[in-house]
Amino acid sequence: MRRIWILLIIMFLSVSCKKDRYIFTMKTVKLNSFRKVNIPSQYLTIKVVNGNSGNSVIGTTGKYPSDFTLPALFALDKPVKIHLYKEDHISIQLWGDSIGFIASSKIDMKEYKIIYPIDMETKNDSVSFSVLGSWE
Repeated sequence: MRRIWILLIIMFLSVSCKKDRYIFTMKTVKLNSFRKVNIPSQYLTIKVVNGNSGNSVIGTTGKYPSDFTLPALFALDKPVKIHLYKEDHISIQLWGDSIGFIASSKIDMKEYKIIYPIDMETKNDSVSFSVLGSWE
């Protein structure tokens, strides 16, 4: 009888736990590739944007010369804490210092089945990023 109660409690706890309570701390963003068609030499930066709060920039990186080789690892100015399973409009944007906005890609958590990813990739036709951090 005692084992049945323990089993029921464990089942209740596992059903009541949801992924949306986890906070992802984004620390670095890796620029894997981007389409360089008609883009002059310039310094690149990456911005983390939250579309849920009016496209506010919640994180930025330092600069990296566009002529250097890729992939390039960008450290965020400060770690960004995000509820990725709750906030579904987080995008990573690539910016140039001379031409401005270059490309962006949205983080789609529906693509990820694991709870504790170390490296999540987000990409589209013109840009590919890897987001690195840890879960709390």
